[in-house]
Formats: sequence, C-alpha cells, structure tokens
Amino acid sequence: MAARSRVELSTRLRQVAGIVGVAMDGQLVTLNISRGSYYGLDEVAARIWPLLSQPRSVAEVCSLLMEEFDPGKRDLHSDVVAFLNTMVDEGLVEILDETTP
Repeated sequence: MAARSRVELSTRLRQVAGIVGVAMDGQLVTLNISRGSYYGLDEVAARIWPLLSQPRSVAEVCSLLMEEFDPGKRDLHSDVVAFLNTMVDEGLVEILDETTP
C-alpha cells in the first residue's frame, strides 16, 4: 500500500501545473490529464482549488475559508487537511518545500 501524504497546517501547497479546473453543472470539476482522472468538487473544495493557484499554507487556506463559510465549524481544519491529503495523493496538488517562493 502506498504511503499517504502528510499534510499539516504549516504545509505549503499549490496546484500541480497542467491540472484543469472547469465549472460544470454547478460544481467545479478538476481534470488530471496525465492520469485520465477527473474529480467533482463540492462548494468548499471548489473554493480551495483557486486558493491554491498560488503557494499557500493549509492554515492560510483554513483562515480564508472560515471568513467565507461557517466560522463555527469545529472540524474545518481536519476536513481541509484530509481533503488536501487526498488531493496530493491524486496528483492534483503538490507539497512545496520551504525554499519554494
């Protein structure tokens, strides 16, 4: 079994180059052409996608989401971390090292 990514609040991420995100039937669909896979994103996930068009920490993403969505959602951080681990594992988002601008 493949090792799972370890995304934490301090982890910096961005979209992988060449991944396409398209609005379709009220949701955002991302397409990984190299893998031939596509993913439908719900409202919160669809908001995360454009936030990662530039390098951001998971904490920054969560902070921005809390401004736009339910700030009382206790599970936001863990939900975002779990989602981003999946995105990394699927090759849609990449983890950046500390020297990447």
